[in-house]
Amino acid sequence: MVITNAAETQDYDRMAELRAFDESKLCVKGLVDLNSPSIPRFFVHPPESRVIPTIGPRPAPLIRTVDLSAPHDIVAAQIHQAASSCGFFYLINHGIDSNLLQATIDSVKAFNEQQHAEKAPYYRRDQTTGVAFASNFDLYQTKAASWRDTLQVILGPVSVDPGSVPEPCRAPLLEGAEEATRVAETLMGGFRVRL
Repeated sequence: MVITNAAETQDYDRMAELRAFDESKLCVKGLVDLNSPSIPRFFVHPPESRVIPTIGPRPAPLIRTVDLSAPHDIVAAQIHQAASSCGFFYLINHGIDSNLLQATIDSVKAFNEQQHAEKAPYYRRDQTTGVAFASNFDLYQTKAASWRDTLQVILGPVSVDPGSVPEPCRAPLLEGAEEATRVAETLMGGFRVRL
C-alpha cells in the first residue's frame, strides 16, 4: 500500500485508497509500525461530521450499580431499577476473577503486538465467521474511518471452534466466555423475577 498525503492531490480517489488499505490487511497498527509521515485521508473527518462542543457542562447521568453479592431479591430490584431508568448499569461482585480479566486484556494486546504476517490470516470483513480482525468493519460505509483495530471473537450462543481463535487469546477468551455465561444467567434470573 502506498500512503500518500491525499489532501495535496486534486484527483483524490477515496475508494481506491480504501481498497488499497483494506487489501494490505495492515490495519491501524500496521500504519503506525510503518512510521508513515501522513495519515490516509479517509481517516480525516470532514468538517460537517465533527462534533461541536456544547456550551457549559452537562450533568453526568446516574449510572446505577448492581451488586451480585446481595441477596437475590435485592439484585432483582437493582436490575429492575437500572433497566427502567438508564437502561444499563455498573456490575460489581460478579465473581469473575480479576486475574482472568487482566489476562484477557493482556492476551488481546499480545495479539495486536504480533507481526503483520501473524495477524493477517484473521483479517476479514465477514463478521459471521466467528473470528474476524479488521480496522473498521464499516470502512466502506462511513464518511471517515475510525483510528482503531478490532478483533472480534463470537463466543455465544454457539461458540466458535476453539482452534480458530488466535493462539495468544485462546485460553483467556474461552475461559472468560464461560464466566460471562454464568454472569448472564444470574442477570437473566434477576430480570425474570421482576417481569
